[in-house]
Amino acid sequence: MIRIALVGVESMHAARFAELIASLEGKQRARIVGIWDTNSQNAEKFVAQYAPDAKIADSLGDLAECVDAAIITDRFGSRHFEQARPFLECGMPVFVDKPLTASPGDAAALVQLARERNACVLSGSGCKFAGDTLALKQIAKKMICADELHSGHLHYAADLKSPYDGFYFYASHAVEMVLEIFGYDIKSVIAVEKAGNVTAIAGYNRFSVVLTFAPDQAVPVCFLIGGGKTISWSMNISDIFANQLSCFLDMAESKKMPLSYEQLTLPVFVIDAILRSLATGKEVTLS
Repeated sequence: MIRIALVGVESMHAARFAELIASLEGKQRARIVGIWDTNSQNAEKFVAQYAPDAKIADSLGDLAECVDAAIITDRFGSRHFEQARPFLECGMPVFVDKPLTASPGDAAALVQLARERNACVLSGSGCKFAGDTLALKQIAKKMICADELHSGHLHYAADLKSPYDGFYFYASHAVEMVLEIFGYDIKSVIAVEKAGNVTAIAGYNRFSVVLTFAPDQAVPVCFLIGGGKTISWSMNISDIFANQLSCFLDMAESKKMPLSYEQLTLPVFVIDAILRSLATGKEVTLS
């Protein structure tokens, strides 16, 4: 039984993970034993509703001493590194909700600490684990291998003015779906903004993928164009929390990461590149 710490419990994501862990399937593998939040009232309400057997910790350090793994679901990516630090320092598996961090510097520091302590990390948007995302990945792989893919397009929500670290808060969903479907070898990004909507072109070696972000887009939509056809897919992402939690528990048990440290940090660098391109009007190269 994996003893889990849940950190930052204001979001719907924290509630959904708690419900899944408390389900019959979850009880066989894990349970939430400790809670911490920047707001003690949030923690008390959460425990009363979702985790009545969990203890509210006075500090993250205290919490790290009594668990086997941690799930970080604070809405602010800018807090994630410091919240994950006590658990990573103990070498335990950590899941960090999207975005991994809200800056490349924090992402690099988090990964460096995880490497030093041999800690397994899973992070980011659950949308990359959606069944539809994985199905599109297989279609794109075949088209790329056949040199048929001319371009792709993914449209989903993100708000430059989100109170939760701005564009970082939601852009991670679309960026991570693109990386999972089309590959992690993006070379460059160029972006423009019109009326709060952002359009970015991600350049690959043999094709480009357009990402469009709109604050009010509720359902992700993906297009693959090439080989004399256009494939359009309105994506079902209802399975993402169950799939992501299962992947995390698998990692916690096996000590094997499903994605490399480089793959986990890349979405942060892509979002940063989009923002730098918006600021400068220039194409930004990803090293």
